[in-house]
Amino acid sequence: YYIVKAMGFSRPEGTVLILHTYNGLPVKEIADEAFISCSAITSLIIGENVTKIGARAFKNCINLREVAFSKSLKEIGESAFSGCSSLLKAILPEGLEVIAREAFSGCKNLIKLKIPSTLKEGGYRHLPLEVKLEHINKIKGNFKEKTVCEDYTEHYEYWKEN
Repeated sequence: YYIVKAMGFSRPEGTVLILHTYNGLPVKEIADEAFISCSAITSLIIGENVTKIGARAFKNCINLREVAFSKSLKEIGESAFSGCSSLLKAILPEGLEVIAREAFSGCKNLIKLKIPSTLKEGGYRHLPLEVKLEHINKIKGNFKEKTVCEDYTEHYEYWKEN
């Protein structure tokens, strides 16, 4: 299979399309830091074969406003979209299992982040406040005070079944 690697001196602009295949091979991953700080990217369409977005793959793409995620996506790496301050919404596909730490941190305009029911691992730091509270409210028990912790994976198994 094929992995989209670092862009080097080539700086893409506008809409970036990650293809389903390249040279006859399926494109399965976007490598760590592949598009880091590509400030001219405004939208992103990820091909249906992509299962993993690497760490910091789109970090600091400050003009990225929208992303169409692959329905095959299983993992979003650490800080993958960190600092994408123009990103407005992210509708994550059912089937996604892992959102690594700080995947969407610094996305100050992110007003909607839809978390799929298939998520097995993830941290709170990247979530908008409303989503954090929604997840905290799923945790049942006799808590005197509810707090938004850094990582909810320790609670996941409990509220997944309740």
